[in-house]
Amino acid sequence: MKKIILLCISLALAFTGCTKKNTAAQPSQEAQQEPSQKIDVDFSYLNFNMASAQVFEMLINSEEYLGKRIKIKGKFYTSEAEFGRTFSVLYYDATQCCQTGLSFIREDGAVFPDDYPEKLADIEVIGIYREKDFDGISYPYIDCESVSF
Repeated sequence: MKKIILLCISLALAFTGCTKKNTAAQPSQEAQQEPSQKIDVDFSYLNFNMASAQVFEMLINSEEYLGKRIKIKGKFYTSEAEFGRTFSVLYYDATQCCQTGLSFIREDGAVFPDDYPEKLADIEVIGIYREKDFDGISYPYIDCESVSF
C-alpha cells in the first residue's frame, strides 16, 4: 500500500515539476513590428466557422474594432451595388455554398479590372477597419494598406 502511495506521489510530482520559463526570450515577430504595423485582428489562421464568428463580432461591436489593423486572406469577389462597385475578401465553408468576409476599399489609384485579380482568386488584404455612411446605413470596410494576389 505504501508503494502505491509513493508511486502516486512520485507521478504527481513528476507531472507538476518545476520548469522555469525563459522570460528573457526574444519578442515575437508581431511584437517586434512597429506599433503602427501591428496586426490587431488576423484572419490568416481562422477556419470558416471562426472567421464567421469574428466577422459577426466586428459587425455587432464595430466601435471596438474601428481603427484596428486587419489582415485577411481569402477569395477575391467583386459585385456592383447601388452605390458603386464593391470588392471583398471571402471565406467559403467546406461545401463551398456559404461564405463570409469583409469588403475593402483601395485608395492607391488601382483601376478595375486591370489592377485586381480574377474572381475567386486567392488574395490577402491588410488595412484599417473603418465605416462609411451611405444614406444613413453604416458600411464597414477595410481601408487597404496592402493587397497581394
